[in-house]
Amino acid sequence: MKYFIYRFSPASIGIKANENLGIICPSRQEKNYLSVGFLKNQIFCIDDFSQINLLFFFKDIQNIEDIFTLDEGLMHIVGILKSLFTSDEEAWKIAYTYKDKKIMRTQLSEQISQPQLLNPNDILPNTFLIKPRCEASGKDIHIISQIPEYYTAENFLLESQEQFDTMFTCDGIAINGKIQYFFTHEYIGNILDIKTTFINIVRTNSHYNNPLFIQRLKTETQKVLDSLGTEKIHPFHAEFFYNSTTDEVSFCEIGKRFGGGNIPLLIKCAFQIDILDTYWNLINSVSIPAEIPTSPSKIALTLAIFQNGHHQAPPKLPIPIEFFREYPEKINCPAHSLDDLRYLITTSVKNEKEFTLINELLEEYKYEQRE
Repeated sequence: MKYFIYRFSPASIGIKANENLGIICPSRQEKNYLSVGFLKNQIFCIDDFSQINLLFFFKDIQNIEDIFTLDEGLMHIVGILKSLFTSDEEAWKIAYTYKDKKIMRTQLSEQISQPQLLNPNDILPNTFLIKPRCEASGKDIHIISQIPEYYTAENFLLESQEQFDTMFTCDGIAINGKIQYFFTHEYIGNILDIKTTFINIVRTNSHYNNPLFIQRLKTETQKVLDSLGTEKIHPFHAEFFYNSTTDEVSFCEIGKRFGGGNIPLLIKCAFQIDILDTYWNLINSVSIPAEIPTSPSKIALTLAIFQNGHHQAPPKLPIPIEFFREYPEKINCPAHSLDDLRYLITTSVKNEKEFTLINELLEEYKYEQRE
């Protein structure tokens, strides 16, 4: 049997029940897995997801085909479990390479353009970045001019600051090491500016009218996967910096998961392919259509509105909304990371002209958010 470890709602990942798939989840999620078709004897409820507890859970289980997760917080632990209890002895190494950004940078050194790791004992640039080695969601990433007192080499890394005007995301699935599904999006503005703008937009990549550029991003993503290693069925969410003045693409980071910001829904809206459904069909060995769309039929976009510490109403948009979620308001607690959401809204427009109109409305809304 294959065992999937996940602490969150199955609705967030579009999981599909299969008789050969067991679920390890918190007890509060059991009814949610039952509601999507899993039988009670396929669901194993635990509330302690520590490494030692999971080791004891698996130690007496026989015929384990696979152990896997889409939970970034447990990726390294699941890699160890997979190495110990399946035939994939190298799984722990791949897991830590995607989990620990310092290991990731080191592994990719001299193979791909990326920020430079900095030695705290060397002469440092006037400004540089500090970031946690193993956190996600933009937590505690700061542009600094001197090393803060809380810095430790075990928990943080220092790296050079990239000059860029756009960030691209590259999402998809690699099978047996090679990218089979590939979709790319772009952030409007600098994602680190959410602490002052309180809004971020991710949209279908505006360069799809230039197939050579899209292929270039795919090639760079494949280089990263080749260097870091992959599992047999390997989802990925990569981010790249782009400097339009120098036409340089440089690697930011990659996760062994699907992207946030409703990226799977953006793919479904723009390309008419359900990437989550495809992933679970691959996991469950269910046949899937051979034809994969490579060009979007529309521009899909997600608006992430972050807590500004004041009362916030959602933007009013003259277009249909595909997805809307409101998060509890936190007065006097402005956003510190990408987790601090107030609204998440996904929609789509027909073309670049419509997108420009919507973006102008959002610029007005952005100004209001700073008031």
